[in-house]
Amino acid sequence: MKKPDYTDRAHRYAAGVLSGEIPSCQLVQLMCMRWDKDLKRDDIYLDRNAANKVCRFMELLKHFKGLLAGKLLKLEPWQIFAFVNIFGWKLTSTKRRRFRYADILVPRKNGKTMMASGVALYMLFMDDEPGAEVYAAAVDREQAKLCFDGSKELLKGSIVEDVARVRLGEIRNP
Repeated sequence: MKKPDYTDRAHRYAAGVLSGEIPSCQLVQLMCMRWDKDLKRDDIYLDRNAANKVCRFMELLKHFKGLLAGKLLKLEPWQIFAFVNIFGWKLTSTKRRRFRYADILVPRKNGKTMMASGVALYMLFMDDEPGAEVYAAAVDREQAKLCFDGSKELLKGSIVEDVARVRLGEIRNP
């Protein structure tokens, strides 16, 4: 079975937003315009492998709450666009990620904690950084704990479950 190409899906999402087929706010429209301009730049490039890797990892994780509990995650087009942007664009000069910081603003009950938990696991186990450290920061300890607890739950049955070491307040990649 052929692996999905998430960069193609990101291209389709951007085209849909710019054509008006996908309703969106002005900020999303501006991001999609930037996407089109970025494709023509020489100082950055879209690393399809890096973009696909994070999206594939996310879709190997399972929901742990609600009606979808136990089923594999299926990224929405806007999530794919976000992940491909954040993890796929690289600086030509260094081959490092273009973006080191990202804000994803969506209304409540849209899976922000699930996304953050999945990204935390990806960064800890799959990002090829020896000794990687990932922190969950929030307004208070209870809110930060939501991301940590979500990461613990996403670990169950995941491809990295066997190597993870979960302790009180931390998940380690030995």
